[in-house]
Amino acid sequence: MNRFSSFVLASIVFASACGPNNPGDIRETATLEITAVAGPICPVESDPPSPECAARSVEKAVIIILDVAGVEVARGITGTDGTVFIEVPTGQLTIIPQAVQGFLGTADSVTVAATASQRIQLSVQYDTGIR
Repeated sequence: MNRFSSFVLASIVFASACGPNNPGDIRETATLEITAVAGPICPVESDPPSPECAARSVEKAVIIILDVAGVEVARGITGTDGTVFIEVPTGQLTIIPQAVQGFLGTADSVTVAATASQRIQLSVQYDTGIR
């Protein structure tokens, strides 16, 4: 084998190793925009609601995403505004907020069906314990 044919063969092997084996290997994803809030803030809520009693953002809340088999497929941590963006595979997913110090228990889990290129916005509520 000459030097040129060795180069061509090496290039073909490298190119095939870098790309997907078939078009089905490309994973479609969606984006979850999850906002964690805590409330109630005031012991008595008024009608109309008072702005100073509005739910507040929960920073550093760990959010775990499971697929239908119960396998963790993603996780994220909320920022100072209580929001996290997580890229997830498509399909039925369960969002499981983890306990955050200073709040009672955890926020409720949420199940969503994610489709390709979809952006899903949702909120999870932590309990402050104020009554």
